[in-house]
Amino acid sequence: MKKSPIFALMASAMLLASCGGGSSSIASSIDLSIVSSETPASENPDSTQPISEVPEVPASSEEYDPSVDAITIAKAIELATAAGENGTTERYIIGGTIQSITKYAFGEMTIADETGEIYVYGVYSEDGSLFFDQLEDRPEVGDYIYINCILNTYKGTPQVKNGRLLKVIHAIDDRVFEKKTIAQARAAAADSLLELKGVVAKITFANGKVPNGFYLVDSSGSIYVYSPGVALDVAEGNEVTIQGTKTYYILDSEKENAAKFGYQGSCQIQDAKLVENDQGSHEFDKSWIQESTVKEMMELPLSDNQTTNIYKVNAYLERRPGSGFVNYYFFDLDQKTGSYVYTLCNGSDFSYLDEFDGKIVTAYLSILNAKASGTGTNYRLIPIEVIDEGYEFDVSKAAEFAVKYYGVGQFIESYSADPATLLVDSVSSELLGIEDVPLSYASDNTDAVYFEQTEDGTVFHVRTPGSAKVTVSSIYQGVTYSEELSITVTEPELPESLTVAEAIAAIDETEVTVRGIIASSLVVQSGFILIDESGIIAVRMADQSDLAALSLGDEVIVKGTRTHYKPATNIVGQTCINDATVVADLYGNHDYSTASFGSTTVEDIYGFVASEDHTAEAYTLTAQLIKKSSAYSTNYYVTDGTYELFLYASSGSQYSWLDPYLNTDIEIELVPCNWNNKSYYRVMLIAIHPEGQDKIVNDLYFRG
Repeated sequence: MKKSPIFALMASAMLLASCGGGSSSIASSIDLSIVSSETPASENPDSTQPISEVPEVPASSEEYDPSVDAITIAKAIELATAAGENGTTERYIIGGTIQSITKYAFGEMTIADETGEIYVYGVYSEDGSLFFDQLEDRPEVGDYIYINCILNTYKGTPQVKNGRLLKVIHAIDDRVFEKKTIAQARAAAADSLLELKGVVAKITFANGKVPNGFYLVDSSGSIYVYSPGVALDVAEGNEVTIQGTKTYYILDSEKENAAKFGYQGSCQIQDAKLVENDQGSHEFDKSWIQESTVKEMMELPLSDNQTTNIYKVNAYLERRPGSGFVNYYFFDLDQKTGSYVYTLCNGSDFSYLDEFDGKIVTAYLSILNAKASGTGTNYRLIPIEVIDEGYEFDVSKAAEFAVKYYGVGQFIESYSADPATLLVDSVSSELLGIEDVPLSYASDNTDAVYFEQTEDGTVFHVRTPGSAKVTVSSIYQGVTYSEELSITVTEPELPESLTVAEAIAAIDETEVTVRGIIASSLVVQSGFILIDESGIIAVRMADQSDLAALSLGDEVIVKGTRTHYKPATNIVGQTCINDATVVADLYGNHDYSTASFGSTTVEDIYGFVASEDHTAEAYTLTAQLIKKSSAYSTNYYVTDGTYELFLYASSGSQYSWLDPYLNTDIEIELVPCNWNNKSYYRVMLIAIHPEGQDKIVNDLYFRG
């Protein structure tokens, strides 16, 4: 009954998105989803702990050939179906080639023979006393195994339960692996077969804190090795030799979006096998590691092959607890430029970072991957090593810091209308121990670009078409630093455009060009609410990064596809302009019109049915805002005391700015929404009007 080994690629659970995590959240807004098996271990006690007392089974000595008593997988499926969830009273022997292993801790896998394939919910030692990850001769994908097992169904699907390993026939791998340094491996083509030697610098974990991969470092570079099997057999500090396949990994569901933004995937090795392990405790080589900044890391082009490379940076580490999870962020010294650590364990695998919360640390930091969505990409990080060296900021660098982090980033290369932007005139940082570091601005062509001094500060203007060199300077404690920018002013090209009401009336899936005011930010979806005198509509941007050049109150002309986003049977979906780009930004800091807003009650909106479109309607009402928290989530609602409207969000933190205004009557502007084909409506907040205060607009994606 010898079968030909089947070499199958394992899906990379490390890079499943979530928010968290799970979902390479580095969730969420933030990817922190929990990656779990289709069948939770808690529902099958036999599959989560070894059994000390087991039925007598045939011995697996060399004299015994389990193939003699083995049934086919087709027969196993038949028996499992007949036995149902209670399972067979007898144990059976089946054999098959391992197609994939989903959980190395318990040996959850899929095996196949020529008659079919079946899910195996756990493989243990022959006597049931050892977990799969404790087996000395542990099978891998492609190996042929014989197991003694019970057969049952789970939710109607046939499966193997309590598999006891009788025999492993290891696949013969006659492929040729080329010895390379890690730097050479990083440059190698995808699908190259490579042999690498290096020190295990950092182990990563899947859900349940089960090892699923590691960073390998030699004197030339670093690379991530995704291999749950090998990760179980190595420890940080071991010098190992591995063989595997070079790949640029992207989650299947993100490939289209990744291609759209030029992201080629995470540079890594997969399908690895361990050739040698010295079991030693070595420091990984840092001599090749480039000193950088978090800001420079975040600005690395997506097309560069920089994922899983390590950089040495000074970073501000911030711990942000949520409901049932903790996010860890590495920011630059401005405490805002950076990203979050990728976790599949809701942050528990990085709890050692707690002692560094609120400190500037020396970090050996790597970009593990980029989460690619329809609106952009976001780098997610892995700290390889973090050291508290008692960092003290060099105040002689204060002028340079102010210019680089607060000065030059206020401008773009080209303008076709006057932005009339109030600029940053000074920079202070309690963290860095600097106060009132001045910023000044000068133009060599004031006909094109000029700066106005007002009571509020320096205002940036453009005037007539032309080019100008703008100098951003700072002098602090006798040290001067400046940078020069080139800015072009052009005549605005204003295409014919529709009103918002005309865009709403357009046929689905037609391209529209619309003019209006950016009134407020969307939440979860990257974009904004566009308003004119005739109506309101959600604008979902093609590229989230384009939002950085926009401001609330800008008058803009956008082009995109008028559609109902994610409709379903008896559900109209979300009216929006999808995959939008900004044709012209006319700036202006305008107040948006509320002429199209209606008046209603929480009860009325609660009664809206999803088969009717209310997603291009804005309402003003008086109600209360409340917050509800549990062990794993925090949500905000609009309520009249009886009915509650869920504020659409991926994380309660997106509405945490509402906390001072909870549990009291307040005037609210909102829009019903249905981005995820629900059978009911949720709502997006445009603004609130606290009594005695100015209106507060939802500015989520427009914060500095």
